[in-house]
Amino acid sequence: MKSRQIFFENLVAQNALGGIPKDYEFANKTLYQIFEDLFSGPSFGKVTLEENAGLEYNEADELRTKYNTLVPNGTSSQRIGNLSPKAASVWKTKTIVEVLDEILFPAGLPTYIIPTLVLTDTLTPIQEVGTTVTNDLKLTGTKNDAGDFTSLKIFEGVTEIASSNPNPGLTATLNYSRNFQVPVGVTTWEGKGAYNQGDRKNDSQGNPDPRNYALLSTNNPQAANNNFTSNTTSIDGIYPFFYGVSSDIGLTKETIKSEIEAGNSVKQLTKADGTINIEFGDLSSDFVVQWFAHASIYPTKTKWEDTTNSSNKGFISGASDYMSAPQLININSPNGYWNNIQYKVYRSNRKVRVSTPLDFKN
Repeated sequence: MKSRQIFFENLVAQNALGGIPKDYEFANKTLYQIFEDLFSGPSFGKVTLEENAGLEYNEADELRTKYNTLVPNGTSSQRIGNLSPKAASVWKTKTIVEVLDEILFPAGLPTYIIPTLVLTDTLTPIQEVGTTVTNDLKLTGTKNDAGDFTSLKIFEGVTEIASSNPNPGLTATLNYSRNFQVPVGVTTWEGKGAYNQGDRKNDSQGNPDPRNYALLSTNNPQAANNNFTSNTTSIDGIYPFFYGVSSDIGLTKETIKSEIEAGNSVKQLTKADGTINIEFGDLSSDFVVQWFAHASIYPTKTKWEDTTNSSNKGFISGASDYMSAPQLININSPNGYWNNIQYKVYRSNRKVRVSTPLDFKN
């Protein structure tokens, strides 16, 4: 028995059996009992670890790695690639493998599809003043990664003309049909909507996206929005300009007025606020008086230029010029759309034979 005790004491002394305490009683124990005590007790109860060694021995008798840095808890780490800085106190909760995994294999953050709000209509942008038109407006909201739309509204200018509280779903739609007589100038429509907060997505490691909610950001969860604005649609109500030719050298503004009102001239639905282009037709064999007229709300034309030959140009001013300055006269629409609108009437001072298109400029 003595030799057996000496054998195990030598093993203990050499750290060969770290789980046997120093005061272990070998006397009167069988070899079976000694081995049973050896393997049933804590196997590393006497392990001592140095501070900041990258190891810990926990209460569950587990030896594991740990990032037990001596850096103060409040110290923030540097940004590494897309990895956000963290306090040392956070890193200290991780194992060495967890720290390396986070650095070497950072979580891929998700992207988001922002919601859309689109307004469409059925009218062409240019309309003649006084015509009666129907505009079919459609406002469509698609939530994508945001929450459901809770309201949709359509405005004409600053006036609300339609609204709805749509049912939950990927898309929400508001339709409105507007029948009206076209006024002078620009009429604008716009849509507004409200939607709820969207859900956070998970990163590539299955953890919730830690970033803050934000409005209309592809890199953040979608925040709720009570003032989401669509594109705008609009029409511009304009007065057309008219033009024509005459063999009468004595052509007057009253004669031109009569030609327009009788529908015997060319009507062009183009806004005359800038350069207007006119092709009077094939006049290669005829000398004629050329004329045109536009509403007085648009700037006076003061010069002309051959569209095909910019060196062939001149002014619109006096009797010695190709055309004189305009005369004023009130005209009624040949289609009955508007009445008694003042027009500026221009005519050539002599019969000409010009078949190429001409630009008339402010």
